[in-house]
Amino acid sequence: MISTQTIQELLSDNGIEIAPGGHNHSRSGWVQIDCPWCGPESKRYHLGFNIRGNFFNCWKCGHHFLMETLVELTHLEPRDLSGFVRELKRNSLFLDDYEAKPRTGLKLPSPLTELSRPHTRYLLARGFDPRQIQDVWGVKGVGPVPMHLAWRLFIPFYYREEMVSWTTRSLQSDGLRYKSASPDEEAVNHRELLYAEDFCRHNAIIIHEGPTDVWRTGPGAVAILGMKPTKAQVGKMSKYPVRVVCFDNTKDAQHQAQILCDDLMAFPGDTFRVKLETGKDVAEADEKEVQVLRRYLI
Repeated sequence: MISTQTIQELLSDNGIEIAPGGHNHSRSGWVQIDCPWCGPESKRYHLGFNIRGNFFNCWKCGHHFLMETLVELTHLEPRDLSGFVRELKRNSLFLDDYEAKPRTGLKLPSPLTELSRPHTRYLLARGFDPRQIQDVWGVKGVGPVPMHLAWRLFIPFYYREEMVSWTTRSLQSDGLRYKSASPDEEAVNHRELLYAEDFCRHNAIIIHEGPTDVWRTGPGAVAILGMKPTKAQVGKMSKYPVRVVCFDNTKDAQHQAQILCDDLMAFPGDTFRVKLETGKDVAEADEKEVQVLRRYLI
């Protein structure tokens, strides 16, 4: 039973050639080989193994199951590969990559208020309708206390129509934009959730970095609170047939967007990366460009 090898060692020991560095199908974080179904011994290296996620995907014929692919490549019996596959799955894309901490139940900052003049002024300056933000997305205001959250927007996280966590958004352009619930203030880890997923249908999602982008795009958009999703979040995204990644148009954000797209392309369905032209993010983009983005949800 094979259980301690790396994928490179397993392939090499079984005479399977790996794409040399610099090949046009070779990407960082992937091991490229010939696909046994659409290009055996072609030296085109269409089949890739994602080292972070431990899954196979072919440039031409798409996703292939792990055990089935390893059996086809190595001609070993499944029982001989079971330990190796079990180890891969133990460290797969769907395991959490953040420190697990016990959750003790939802606790909200107190007091929370209706949106006051500072909150309304901030939203209007960014082109949002404060009443809609409050009524549709459940956003409230934080006043001068508690001090560490003073004068922020309170943004709830819902899961199956139940509030389970929250974050807050600063009204200032500098400093820490988002401050979220600590483990002892939430019922579900917000990093296991896609913000606003309760508003999504089952056919498509548009993936943003932050809640303000979701508000601008509308129902069907989700946010991951940052540029690097957790494995739990990627698992949720993978269930949608159409996934559209629309991060900020900065170099770093687009690099992370491409990494996410590479991970999602391994799953059945279609994945797209959209780079905005009229604004740094969706909240600042021209309405015509946002309308084009929304078409992915139809």
